Amino acid sequence: MATYHSTDITIKGMDCAECTLHVKEALASVPGVISADVYLGAERATIRFSGEQPQPRDIEQAVKIAGYEAILDIENIPDSQGPISFSSFGKTTILSFIGIVVFVLSATIIGEQLGLISSLENRVPWYFWLVLIMIGGYSIMTKVIRALFKRKIISHTLMTASMITAIIAGEWTTALLIVIFMRLGDFIERNTTEKARQAVHSLRKAAPRSAHLVHPNGIKDIPISALSNGDIVQVKPGESIPVDGMVLEGSAIVDNSTISGESMPQEVGPGDMIYAASLLTTGSLRIKTTAAGKESLFGRIIKLVEEAEGNRGEMQTLADRFSAIYLPIVGFIALITFLISKNAIAAAAVMAVSCSCSFSLATPVAMLASIGRAAQEGLLFKGGKYIEEMVNIDTLLIDKTGTLTLGKPEITDMHVSDGFDRMTILKNIAAVEQDSEHPLADAILRFADEEKIAIPKTENFSSDIGKGVSGIVDHTLVEIQNNPQQIGNRMQSIANKLLEEGKTIVYVHFDGRLAAILAAEDSLRIEAKDAIDTLKNMGIDTIMIISGDHRTAVGKIAAQLEIDYSAEMLPHEKIDLVKELQKSGRKVMMIGDGINDAPALAQAEIGVAMGAKGTEIAIETAHVVLLRDDWSLIPKAIDIAKRTIRIVRLNIFFTAIYNLFGISLAAFGILAPSIAAAMQSIPDVGIMANSARLLKDK
Repeated sequence: MATYHSTDITIKGMDCAECTLHVKEALASVPGVISADVYLGAERATIRFSGEQPQPRDIEQAVKIAGYEAILDIENIPDSQGPISFSSFGKTTILSFIGIVVFVLSATIIGEQLGLISSLENRVPWYFWLVLIMIGGYSIMTKVIRALFKRKIISHTLMTASMITAIIAGEWTTALLIVIFMRLGDFIERNTTEKARQAVHSLRKAAPRSAHLVHPNGIKDIPISALSNGDIVQVKPGESIPVDGMVLEGSAIVDNSTISGESMPQEVGPGDMIYAASLLTTGSLRIKTTAAGKESLFGRIIKLVEEAEGNRGEMQTLADRFSAIYLPIVGFIALITFLISKNAIAAAAVMAVSCSCSFSLATPVAMLASIGRAAQEGLLFKGGKYIEEMVNIDTLLIDKTGTLTLGKPEITDMHVSDGFDRMTILKNIAAVEQDSEHPLADAILRFADEEKIAIPKTENFSSDIGKGVSGIVDHTLVEIQNNPQQIGNRMQSIANKLLEEGKTIVYVHFDGRLAAILAAEDSLRIEAKDAIDTLKNMGIDTIMIISGDHRTAVGKIAAQLEIDYSAEMLPHEKIDLVKELQKSGRKVMMIGDGINDAPALAQAEIGVAMGAKGTEIAIETAHVVLLRDDWSLIPKAIDIAKRTIRIVRLNIFFTAIYNLFGISLAAFGILAPSIAAAMQSIPDVGIMANSARLLKDK
């Protein structure tokens, strides 16, 4: 099997979905490139190749011929100032656009009424007009010509045809106005896309660029790209933490809001894990690096947000398909207009008023804004597809441990069978559980640590998901399981009592004999009840806990939340339940911790990983990732999805009605080409203003 490699490239100059197609085709033509993905919001492309990496010169030249700029040194891209806030950027753009349109159109109308336009056209030589038109429209016309050589119609093709028609008819001022409004339209489209990129720019800007590396000769400042795992870095008060890693020295207060949206600062000290882009508010730390740059949690978050637009939903797919046929349809309408009316100027107006880019911008601009804004709240949507799916969810399945509960159970009871020693049991179970990742393992280790026990080594450790763990300690087979292999009347009575109290119990076996019963209890998250009540009010009519824990323990939590439950489930049984519900027509959202629940998360229409900060499998498997353990984010995610879809639908509806109205007026000769050219940018302004609402708090 062939091995493929990939690399990222920054692409400058893209302002609509059509641009991404041009860049993708250009990159695919480079020798050695197998395939390419291009992301409008991220201004980035990922190329895949086998063997040696394609020559940078070939890549840059191919992208340049397509009309864009490629920057291969993605680690050293100059900081983008990014778009400014909507209050200044959006209003300034809209007012400037309206002012220019009103001034130019007023001057044109008044000039025509007074005969000044005709007089001006008669007095100024034709070649003077032509020079102005060529200067203003050169970059646009070269793109149109390149597209024609590839037998393609792009958004500027019809506007250019409209301009040429006006030139042939001798209406030089009209032709020049069309060029002016084409350039103004490009400006609006670029800034509309930039507005949607605002949240992505904010994330990138927060990414650390350098670190204080600690080495034997002192401390040296180096770029993040030069760090390796195991390096020790120093962080001073007020600085951004440059790496993911473990605190070796010092104590401090850390603001994690950049990572998880969590506003409450966290106190950290030796042994604690810490993440890049968090802010050190007080104190000083030395950190051992476990990941840096693109490999850090924050780097992965940025990449997920940037690539989310690749997971397009049905609305975006339909918009792309319609955009592909829209321009030929408009061209056909212009031809019919000319054949019926014999009026070339009316046909030119039809071509000038068409707003093809607005259709392709209607969905991605809103999706980019929403996905980026959600990321700042600690919510990662992996694409518009999942925003669309979330709106239709009617069934919610929830794991218990670590999802509804705090995930830090405490051992409350330990009952030892006759003939066994309590300290030996603690020593042996701690030895086995130190290799386990289950929350109960941490509880057992904490419980054993209180006795200051020296933990021996374990051989042949084994974990059977949903059943338990085992290993050989001092020649004894130690098994810690959910169910007993054999149990006497006294221990059975104890187990029944603990289960009636709603506790989770495990059975400890030494060489097949029951040695002890341990009981643990976990606390319900305080915000879970309010969040689930809110979800019920939002229309999710089926909510159920699905857990591998004992029925009594799960039932106790379900009763507090007033929801259904299914207990003692193995991972494959959770998947079967999801499939069964889907076959009956239900739209399922599954919420879990992203480890044992990974298969069910992947099977559901929407898989949500709860508190996935630093958990690789959660980030990879789930469709929506919560970066902090906060149930209030679940209703917020659904609310964001619903708001986004409402805005997308409004964008599409407004664009469709506007184009239908404009083309109709132009076809009947009511709309002059100059006015039509001015009108073609208005939908872009509307989309920008409407979608920008997603960047604000509700």
